[in-house]
Amino acid sequence: MIAAMSTALSASATERFPIHAADQCVKCGICLPHCPTYRATRDEGDSPRGRIMLMQGLATGMLPANEKLEAHLDGCLSCRACEAVCPAEVPYGRLIDSVREILVSAKPQRAWVARLMAAVLIRKPLRFILVLALLA
Repeated sequence: MIAAMSTALSASATERFPIHAADQCVKCGICLPHCPTYRATRDEGDSPRGRIMLMQGLATGMLPANEKLEAHLDGCLSCRACEAVCPAEVPYGRLIDSVREILVSAKPQRAWVARLMAAVLIRKPLRFILVLALLA
């Protein structure tokens, strides 16, 4: 089932990923307690270290872009708390932004979701908080 939903990325898309920056990660794990999604799930795929490995696999063609991989990458809040504590100074924000752009180019239907999230979370955070309060 997942294989049927997999998307192969074009060579030009993977060339846009800064693999050299991802290779800076030494997998030390110092970022783990600072990542809010990892703290909530305790799933390695939801940690900066795990997501970097997933991004590297996607960029090198070792992993297909499927729903499970996208769920791990989409779970990142882009808070960049991991960057502040990384001894190797991995530019995690640049990596996650780059891989999200690649996924949008491979699956254009992702673009409207990204625009919606940006509009709600970045431009209108108070409106988003209000909607959440009303739904609670």
